[in-house]
Amino acid sequence: MGRPEDARAVVAEGLKESRQTGQAFAVSELHRLEGDSWVADGNDGRAETCYGQALGVARLQRSPAFEQRVGLSLARISSR
Repeated sequence: MGRPEDARAVVAEGLKESRQTGQAFAVSELHRLEGDSWVADGNDGRAETCYGQALGVARLQRSPAFEQRVGLSLARISSR
């Protein structure tokens, strides 16, 4: 990821749009991407928080595909 702070700004805009429109399909993925941006900044603690939010949303939405994506992101930081 080239510019993590820019990525977080885009994610924040996506989450805001989701709240305004009620479209929640990508919310889990947005939280996961935010977590990835924190990993790129070297802040694994904040990344884990974002991944936890992503996992919670994926479970509420009963989306095993998104759960798996979050799990892979968590595994990457756990294996370092």
